Amino acid sequence: MDKLNTMSEALIKYETVDSRQLANIMQGRDPGPPESWTDDDGGTRPPAPPAPPHRPSEPGTVVSGTPKPAGSA
Repeated sequence: MDKLNTMSEALIKYETVDSRQLANIMQGRDPGPPESWTDDDGGTRPPAPPAPPHRPSEPGTVVSGTPKPAGSA
């Protein structure tokens, strides 16, 4: 359970666990940050995944919380 808790804490903090971190966790050591991670000291973190493409609303979908009847403009 301790190893699972350590892994979950690393996932919450870094949003990823790489093979080096996993090896450290399995050996009972602190996982530390992933290889690609830098702190907020002016460095950069890995880029966020791109947002999903925008799809135009289809008739009958909810737009701004209001149902849009089919065939209306």
